[in-house]
Amino acid sequence: MTAPTWEALAGLVPCRVPALDGAGCGVCEACRAAARPPGGERLALDQEAVVLSVRPPYADRLFHRAGRKRWEFRRQALPPAVRWAVIYRSGGDPARRGVVGVVELDPARHREWTARQVADTAAVHGLGEHDVYDPAGISPAKLAVYAEGWDAPVWGLAVARVVRRYDPVVPLAAFGLGRAPVSWRYALPGWREVQVP
Repeated sequence: MTAPTWEALAGLVPCRVPALDGAGCGVCEACRAAARPPGGERLALDQEAVVLSVRPPYADRLFHRAGRKRWEFRRQALPPAVRWAVIYRSGGDPARRGVVGVVELDPARHREWTARQVADTAAVHGLGEHDVYDPAGISPAKLAVYAEGWDAPVWGLAVARVVRRYDPVVPLAAFGLGRAPVSWRYALPGWREVQVP
């Protein structure tokens, strides 16, 4: 699934991002308007922070051997003002789902990648297309599947540093969220002050 288009984020066109519970993406203006309380007040959002849903092996690689995975891949770019990502480990075992940590992003270094470029870079280090290239946190072959082709572009989010790691994981409710985003959503103010039991 993909994130909404910029037109949907601005509320200019309807959102076409499906959600299992029918609530939409939770990010674009149309979905946020549908989720507003009866009084119509808008939710305050931190425009510099997002909650990213990341599958288990890739979320874990951001925090295991900290600093080795320097890129998180997405089908669409994040808004340029985003500097922080709260990482939600999605899928897999329900007991392992939750927020695993926070990373600082470096928007000036975000760039488009293709699986072929990652494969070429990995080859310089003696790795094959099925070997995990540590800075990418994924093998070129799996990135090609995600991107739907060896030459299909994906957006590489540059991870500057690990800010915080949570062990055990923290439930989304601690961050004021009732459900995980499909791909990403803006964080609510106060995400920095989350108290871990």
